Amino acid sequence: IAAHVVRAGGAYVLQHPREKFQIDLFWSLTSRHIARPISYDDLAPSSVDTHASAAGNELAAEILLVSLCVHGVKHLWARHAWTADVAALLARYPNLDWGLTIATARRWGVVRMLALGLAWTSRFTEFPLPPPADALVQAEPAVNPWCGQLARQFTIDPAWQPRDDLFRLRMQLAACEGIRGRWRYLTWRLLAPSPNDWREMPLPDACFPLYYLIRPLRLMHRALRTAAAPQ
Repeated sequence: IAAHVVRAGGAYVLQHPREKFQIDLFWSLTSRHIARPISYDDLAPSSVDTHASAAGNELAAEILLVSLCVHGVKHLWARHAWTADVAALLARYPNLDWGLTIATARRWGVVRMLALGLAWTSRFTEFPLPPPADALVQAEPAVNPWCGQLARQFTIDPAWQPRDDLFRLRMQLAACEGIRGRWRYLTWRLLAPSPNDWREMPLPDACFPLYYLIRPLRLMHRALRTAAAPQ
């Protein structure tokens, strides 16, 4: 199953057996169903800042900003700390190369997600966006309705957490760019097996292809069960 987990997404979650500690091992900066998978090997040398005093390298601020926005949009900014991370990065690097930032988002196919992340951060933290970022946000018509719907959820319940339901589906679908992006999202979302599938119904490795049939049925059953539940 572990090999299929690697192919299914860009992370492997390790959970402490007794404590609530959890570590996500990432080998892609984007999730396959959200955007084209971007591995660390895909990055140009200029995308990585090298610190002689550190044990390793870290992503350039421009690349990190795009990654943070994609991650936040993917999870509908469920943790306010993710929003604070974007605001802190913008405050720490007032002279970001916005040309590189936007070019990276365009190459990854996530310009809309970058705009949504910047708009949500500015709205939630009241952090003033620099002119290039503000221009990007103003040029994206999906920003206001998307952020407005998400803000209503947190207004109704400040501790709101996204569920695997139609609202999340609509929000993530709206964050995808173009017909190709939405088609990729729906295909992977509805057909590609996920860890939840084999966690709920463990099968021998030889039977793994059956998950491609089981997943749509499982999603349909859950949708019907949710619709029939009393409000």
